[in-house]
Amino acid sequence: MRAVEFYSGLGGLHYALALAVPGAEVVTAFDINDTANDVYQHNFGRRPSQSNIDSLTAARLDRLRAELWLLSPPCQPYTRRGLQRQSADGRAASFLSLLRRLGEMQHPPTALLLENVVGFEASDTCAAMLRTLRDLGYAVLEVLASPTDLGLPYSRPRYFALATRARGAGLARHTLPFVVVRRGEGREPTVLPAREPTTRRPLADFLEADPAAELAGGVRLKLPDDIRFKATNRGSGDVQAEVGRGDAAAEDPPPSPTGAAAAAPGSGPPLAAAGLGPPLAAAGPGPPLAAAGSGPPLAAPGSGPPLAAAGSGASLAAAGSGPPLAAPASATCDEPFRVPDVTLLKNGWCMDVVTPSALRTCCFTKTYGQYIKGSGSVLTLASEDSVRGVMQRFPCLVPGGGGRGGDAPAPSAASLAEALRALDLRFFSPREIANLHGFPPAFAFPPAVTLRQRYALLGNSLHVGVVARLLGHLLAGAGEGGVPG
Repeated sequence: MRAVEFYSGLGGLHYALALAVPGAEVVTAFDINDTANDVYQHNFGRRPSQSNIDSLTAARLDRLRAELWLLSPPCQPYTRRGLQRQSADGRAASFLSLLRRLGEMQHPPTALLLENVVGFEASDTCAAMLRTLRDLGYAVLEVLASPTDLGLPYSRPRYFALATRARGAGLARHTLPFVVVRRGEGREPTVLPAREPTTRRPLADFLEADPAAELAGGVRLKLPDDIRFKATNRGSGDVQAEVGRGDAAAEDPPPSPTGAAAAAPGSGPPLAAAGLGPPLAAAGPGPPLAAAGSGPPLAAPGSGPPLAAAGSGASLAAAGSGPPLAAPASATCDEPFRVPDVTLLKNGWCMDVVTPSALRTCCFTKTYGQYIKGSGSVLTLASEDSVRGVMQRFPCLVPGGGGRGGDAPAPSAASLAEALRALDLRFFSPREIANLHGFPPAFAFPPAVTLRQRYALLGNSLHVGVVARLLGHLLAGAGEGGVPG
């Protein structure tokens, strides 16, 4: 099978195709982001074309003889935090151009897979896509899918459209573990709910035993000086981070400072991916990609040096009182990833704190490492009892609390920060976020890619295992082999 990647980014679509159809060939990829293309070339041995997609002609696309198109067009026109200009947004122009070229081709692809944010399905761009595909004889299946649907501890809901011209009726079978969108003439879209996964994997399976090992090679630890948190009064002395700088919230929610780099190819413990299908085919030079789910497990919950229980060595002052923050009793948190005191003080109220036993983490966005609210979870290795005690004292930390704490009075920033500091919080490293996105152990960043860039690129990527599962369903409906749907 010959495939083309549009808006290729880090190559997540490429990895997913290799997982679903090991013999498939990506004949070319397109992306205009220099840094993303550096990473893609580093991992696959060839650089995506930086041709403007708007300028592609039907004749040039025909010459590629691609049977499958993989697309992840810009999401900013459709995000909840954006202006939601949809097709009127200039960033939608290249995809709309591709739809026009599709209708002009002599040899259009047999199948297509598109990924975008939830919200795209309600846009005029989506309506134009569905109209074009159906006019050209494609059968279309629309899906809302998240890694949590596969029993993985990562919430990243996304919209997918699967389209095929070959035996497309096979797409209609509801055999996927995802939410399926049904549309009818003159009716609002309805959804078929996702099936509950039979097993769930803990976050511990995706953590690195030594996150600081990613920093070998002189990767910059600090974020640029232009990143600031602007304090605004929130009552009872609490402080809130300013969010929403330009298009920084391209995905939806935002993150905070500090980070890390990715391991060199083949180094570190293997990634336990989505548990799908055959081994990944090697993509270009370098060591072969490990089979999804192969290799020894990563650090188990509670492995590594134990942290002092919350409250030991550092008194948890009553809300609104107490001395300045005391030092943690045990400085066992990996220092480069430690959440700074200033961040705890200003943004502790809106943190999503998870432990290695967690079965769910928040979606990591492109602003992880710059903002806290809504941009991804932070990790503690403290005991479950310690974490539970802090959340009981500060209801604003309870998942779903939105930083409001229901009717609970707003805590003082100092008392909340002191309690959180006792939990020894740290940020997830880029390698750990790549693990949660289903990227294989061989995936790596070139040393020149900064921490901020790594977080941003991962935040704009997709989940390899989810896409592989969808491709298996799509290509089975199109008469190709692959991961079963």
